Amino acid sequence: DWDRVLRGDLVTNAYVMRKNLTRKGNFAQCLERFSMKNPKSLLARSVPESIVLSLDTEENGHLKMDMLHWGMADARDAMGVAESKQREREREAKENGTFKENPLGEGKCLWILKPSMLDRAEEIYLVKDYDELTTAVTGTPEITEWVLQRYVHNPMTIQGGRKFHLRAYVVAVGALDVFVFDDTLAHVAARPFDLYNTTPLGMLGHITNLAFGKQDPDGYDVTKHMRPFFEDVVHGAKEVSVEDANLIHSRIKTIVAECFKAARNQFAGFTVVPNCFELFAFDFLVDENLNPFVLECNAWPDVTVTGPHVRGMVRDLTTGVFEVAVDRLLPPPGKETETPVSPQTQPETPSPKTYVPCTKVKEGDVIGRLH
Repeated sequence: DWDRVLRGDLVTNAYVMRKNLTRKGNFAQCLERFSMKNPKSLLARSVPESIVLSLDTEENGHLKMDMLHWGMADARDAMGVAESKQREREREAKENGTFKENPLGEGKCLWILKPSMLDRAEEIYLVKDYDELTTAVTGTPEITEWVLQRYVHNPMTIQGGRKFHLRAYVVAVGALDVFVFDDTLAHVAARPFDLYNTTPLGMLGHITNLAFGKQDPDGYDVTKHMRPFFEDVVHGAKEVSVEDANLIHSRIKTIVAECFKAARNQFAGFTVVPNCFELFAFDFLVDENLNPFVLECNAWPDVTVTGPHVRGMVRDLTTGVFEVAVDRLLPPPGKETETPVSPQTQPETPSPKTYVPCTKVKEGDVIGRLH
C-alpha cells in the first residue's frame, strides 16, 4: 500500500521507484550523465563505454525493422570510432616491430551486449562489429532495449586463470544513508578465461553469472565458483594480497557512493522515502590493474543460491541489515530511532550521507555526501 508508505504510516523494504539503479539502460544513462558532469570522479573512470539501444516497436511489441538502424546509430558510430583507433594502434605496432596479429580481425575489438531488463545472464552476446550486433538484435525481436558496452579485455583472474566479478552488498536506508557490507562475494567463471574464444564453451570463461555457469556440461560446483572474497580468496587461498584487496574495496565503496549520487540526480527514476530501506547488489569487474568497473545493480539479490559454504557471510549480512535499517526504522522497545519515519519530520531537502562499514555493515568513516 504505497499510499500508506508515502504518508509515513508504513515501513517497507523497498523504495517506491529505483529503476535508475536496477534497470540497466537507466543505470547506464545516469552514470554517463554523472561522468560527463564530474570527469575527475572515480566513477567516470570506472564505467565501461556504454550505449543504450532503445528501439522502436510495432503494435505487437516487436522491433520495427525499417527503423532499426536509426535506433542503433549511436552504437554504429561508437563501434566505428573504436575500430579506427584499434587500426591505428595496430599500424603503430607494425612500424615499431611489436605487432601481434589480432585474432578478432584487423581493427576489431570486443563488445558485450546485454538486455536492459533481463537477468540470469539471459541473451548476452559478445560482438566484434556492427554486423554481429545487428544479427544479435534482430535475432531477438521481442527485446527492444539493450546496453552495449566495451568489453574489459584484461580482467584480474583467480583459480587457475578464471575471470570473476565481485558482488558488493549495499543497504540503502531512508532518505538517504548508504552502507556497504565489509566483504564481497566473488562469482568465478566456470572455465579459464580466453579473450578470443567466443564459442559456446568459450563463453563459460567470459560470463561469470551463476545461472550461466551451471550450463557447463562438465558440471558446476557452486562451492568453488562463489567465494567470499576477503575470507577465502584473500586470507584463505591467498590469491590476492591484503593490500590489493583493501585498495579494490576502498575504490568500490567510493564508486557505490557516486552511483547513488548519479541515480538521485535523475529524480523521476529514484525516489527516496524516509521510511523505506532496501538491499542492493552491485556487481564489479576488476581488471589486472586493480581497477573495479561497475557493471550493474540488482535489487534484493537472492542470497539463498550462494550455497552452504557462505552461510556465515549471509548471516552477518542479515545481521547488518537489521542493525543499520530495520532497527533504525522499527526500533526495538526502549531504543530511539536515528532516522525519522514520518515525511512530516524529514527535511524537505535532506543532507544524506554515505557510510563505510567497518564490521559487518556498521557505520564507519564518511566517504562522501550525496547531493
